[in-house]
Amino acid sequence: MEKQLLQLAEQRDLQGLVGHAQNVELTQIFKLLREELYKGRSAAVTVVRALFQGFASSDDGSYKKRFETYKFVLNIVQKTELQQHIASELVGLLLLETDLLRVDWLAELADNFVDSIKNGENLNGRWLELVPKVLATIASREVAAFEGNEMSGAQYKSDIVNSLCSYKWDPRIAVHLASMFRDTPLSQQELKLVLDKLLRFLPDLDLQETPSLIYQLLLLAAKGPRKMILNELVRFFNQLDEKFSMQQNQDTETPDFALMEAPHNVELARQTEGTIILHVTFAAKQDQELGKEFVKMLKARQHNPKCVLSPFNLALSLSLSKMKRFEGQILDVLRNAVLRSFQEKQKKCDSNWMRKMLPMDFEVTTSLLETISNSQFGWDYVTQGLIRLGFTLLDSFGPKRSFERASNLPSRPKPQTPNEEACLLGARIIQETFKTHEIVRAEVLEQILNRVVTKNTSPVAHYVAVLAKTVHAAPQLFLDSLGRLREVLDYLPFLPHCSAERLLSAFIPLLKISIYLKDSMMLLLRKAMFNRLRTFSSVINIIPICVYIF
Repeated sequence: MEKQLLQLAEQRDLQGLVGHAQNVELTQIFKLLREELYKGRSAAVTVVRALFQGFASSDDGSYKKRFETYKFVLNIVQKTELQQHIASELVGLLLLETDLLRVDWLAELADNFVDSIKNGENLNGRWLELVPKVLATIASREVAAFEGNEMSGAQYKSDIVNSLCSYKWDPRIAVHLASMFRDTPLSQQELKLVLDKLLRFLPDLDLQETPSLIYQLLLLAAKGPRKMILNELVRFFNQLDEKFSMQQNQDTETPDFALMEAPHNVELARQTEGTIILHVTFAAKQDQELGKEFVKMLKARQHNPKCVLSPFNLALSLSLSKMKRFEGQILDVLRNAVLRSFQEKQKKCDSNWMRKMLPMDFEVTTSLLETISNSQFGWDYVTQGLIRLGFTLLDSFGPKRSFERASNLPSRPKPQTPNEEACLLGARIIQETFKTHEIVRAEVLEQILNRVVTKNTSPVAHYVAVLAKTVHAAPQLFLDSLGRLREVLDYLPFLPHCSAERLLSAFIPLLKISIYLKDSMMLLLRKAMFNRLRTFSSVINIIPICVYIF
C-alpha cells in the first residue's frame, strides 16, 4: 500500500492519492512521509497536498485529521533540516491551510511558536514565516478561547506578542525575529515594544550582523516610530566612535584599555557604518517620512553641535543631503551648527567662567576631518555631501564686498572671528576631500574655477586660496584636468588684477611640471603684449611673475 501511495505521488495523480489516503491510517502515512522527507524526495510534498485535499470535508473526523496533518508537517519543518525547495513548498501549503483552522487550534499553534522561540529551536528555518500568518488569523477572529480562557482575537494576539518580548532571546536570532515581526500585524504600542526589545541587541551583536538587523528595523519603522529607530541608531554609533577615540588616546598597556570588553576592528566598524548609512539613505528614498523625521531630529539638536556634527551623524546627514528634497534643510542645519560651535569656542576662550562651566570637549574641525578620513572605507555617497558642505561654508562665511574690498583682503596669520574659522574649515574640507577621493576632483575644480571666473564683483580670494593650497600640496593630481585649466587662462584678461595674479600664482607648481600649460601661458602673454584692448592690461601687469617662473 505504501508503494502504491508513492507511485501515485510520483505520477502526480492527486485524485487517486486523495481516495487512497482516506483508506490508510494517518500514522502509517506520517511514517512514510517522514522517511521520504528525510531522503529529500519531493513526492512527499505531493502526498501532503493530497492529505489536505482528502480531509477537506466539514465533518469533525476529517477536520481533526487536517489539523493532525498540519501539526505533523509543522513539526517536520521545525525540527528537520530539509532541502530549501521542499521546506518552502511545505510552508506554502501550511500558509494556505492556516485560514481554515479553528481558533483554539490556532491558539495552540501560537503557544507552540512561543515555546520554540523561547527555547531557540531552529530559528533559522522557514517555519518562522508561519508565525505572522497565525497571529494575523487569530486577530481576525472575534473570540479566541484556549484552555478555558476566552478573549478577543486581537487581545490574544497582543498577549502572545507581549509573551515573546518578555523572554530573553539569543542575540544571534534577533535578525530572524525582526524579519518575523516585520510581517506580523502590530498595533503602535506593540510595535514600540518590539522595537525596544530589538534595539537592545545592538550592543551585543557582532558588527557584521548589525547592518542586517538595522535593515529589518528600518522596514519595521516604516509602520510608525521612525524617530525611535533614528535616535537609537545615532546614539549607538556615537558611543562606538567615542570608544574608538578612547582606545586611540590610551596606551594599550594601561589597565583602562582592558575595560573594553570587545574592541572591534576599526576598519570593520567603518565599513559597517557605511553599509548602515546606505541602508538608511535607501529607506529614506522609499519612505519620505523617514527623511522628514531625520531632518526634524537635526533641527531639534542644532543647538548642540557635538551631537549634530559627530562623525556618524554628520556622514548620515551628508548622505541624505543627496536627496534634493532635504539638501537645503540639512546643509543649513550643518552650517549653523558649525558656526555655533566656533562661537561657543570663542566665548570659552574669552571667558574664564565659561571655560570652567563648559569644558572644551568637542573640536568641530577634528570631527569633520575624521568623517573625511572615514569616508575612505567605501563611503562614496558621503563625498558629494562633503563637497557641498565645504562650498556652503565658503559661500556663506567668505569675505563680502560690502565689508572689504576684493583686491585688498587682509592677510591674517590666524582667523579672528567665528565666520573666518568657518570659512577656513570649508576650505579644509574641500582640500582634504579632493586629496582623498578621485571621483570628486573634476567637480571641485569646476566649481572653484566657475566661482573665480563669474564672481567679478565679489571677493574670490578664498576660492583661489583653496585652489592654491591644493595645487601646492599635490600638483600631480591636476594633470588630468589641464584642458580645463587651459580654458581658464583665456579668462585671465577679464579678471581683476588681484584675482588674476592670485590665480596665476596658484598655477605656478603646474607650470613647472606641464609643458602644455607653460606653452599656453606663453601664448596668452604674447597676445596680451600686442593687444591694445584694456582688458589685457591685467595680464601685462603680471608678466614679471611669469618671467620669474620661466
